[in-house]
Amino acid sequence: MMTADTPAPDQDYEKTYRAIGHFIFAFSLVEFVIRAKLAEEIGLDKKHFAAVVRSYDVALLCRVAIEVFTKSRPEANAARIKVLIDEFLKFNDTRNRVAHGLWRPDKEGGTVNYVSRNSLKAKRFPSQVEELEKQADGAYDLIDMLLDAFEDGRPTVEEHHGPGSRSGWENC
Repeated sequence: MMTADTPAPDQDYEKTYRAIGHFIFAFSLVEFVIRAKLAEEIGLDKKHFAAVVRSYDVALLCRVAIEVFTKSRPEANAARIKVLIDEFLKFNDTRNRVAHGLWRPDKEGGTVNYVSRNSLKAKRFPSQVEELEKQADGAYDLIDMLLDAFEDGRPTVEEHHGPGSRSGWENC
């Protein structure tokens, strides 16, 4: 909490805070795309979205999405989606470090100290401002690739429902 005699955060603090927010925002967009496309793929009614799809943590979301798309899509498209979702899981490693690490925004371009649950060893990650900005940009690229992959494997309305049918997919 800042008081009248607390100095205002300097530019290093602001850059670090901005990079953290930018990364988390981009991460959440990718996460939502996967959730929404999974719900769409299984025909989930919107009223059940929060209870069914939003309740998954990221690791479970990814496992379920891969399982569903593997069973519902042509093999090549399912494999492409799996590769992209696996790439998103790498972003989750960064998100865990961002969310659960001990931050020093004033040190070496934003430094975080983090203990992985897998190794139980502390590790120091300097220059996180630059790294998080790159990862946020990568997340936006991943969204585009995911949307392309989801669209590529989707059957046409006629393939899904038969000739002359109108399911509403053409408006998605």
